[in-house]
Amino acid sequence: MRDDCITEEIRGIRRELAARFDNDVVRIFADARQRERSDGCVYVTLPKRPATPEISEGGLSAELTRRAS
Repeated sequence: MRDDCITEEIRGIRRELAARFDNDVVRIFADARQRERSDGCVYVTLPKRPATPEISEGGLSAELTRRAS
């Protein structure tokens, strides 16, 4: 597998955050939220979308055919 410098950089940042906050995910996200509030950018939270029903027997094309009729 080829080395990917971007992936390695992201993993390094993840390791640094984990070490800084003793692997406490709640503290890591609290810090991220605090940084978002203080950076002056506007962040958008989209509403949750309803779950897509599972398509069983007949597959996707059968479901689309039923809906079209």
